[in-house]
Amino acid sequence: MPDTLVILAFEASADQATAAVIMSGGRRAMHHHQARHGHAAVITGLAEAALQDCGLEARAITHVAAGCGPGSFTGIRVALSAAKGFQLACDAQPVGLSCLLVAAANWRNVHDEDGLLVASADTRRGSYFCQA
Repeated sequence: MPDTLVILAFEASADQATAAVIMSGGRRAMHHHQARHGHAAVITGLAEAALQDCGLEARAITHVAAGCGPGSFTGIRVALSAAKGFQLACDAQPVGLSCLLVAAANWRNVHDEDGLLVASADTRRGSYFCQA
């Protein structure tokens, strides 16, 4: 295992495309593009900007993570495709994440409570994605 973990993460399943870099030393950077469409055209640039903010080149990436939904099918494909491209180019370890599980984990980090937790997201079709 390398001394420094460098995780490049992608999420594009909703109205915002995001690329983030998280390092084991605590440094991190995140870039967003707020738009319902066009994630594929900007996601690589977002990743490059986040890497630059951390003073890193792509070859430093040890892991590549991508949101696997639920959400927009096209947006999920954009995030997974970007992640796969960086993963292959950098020989990094791939990681797929449920967006709802990530939201639940973030909530647990802020709130010191046990018990059942249900995360949800609006489908924009009169229903919700839910995960317990």
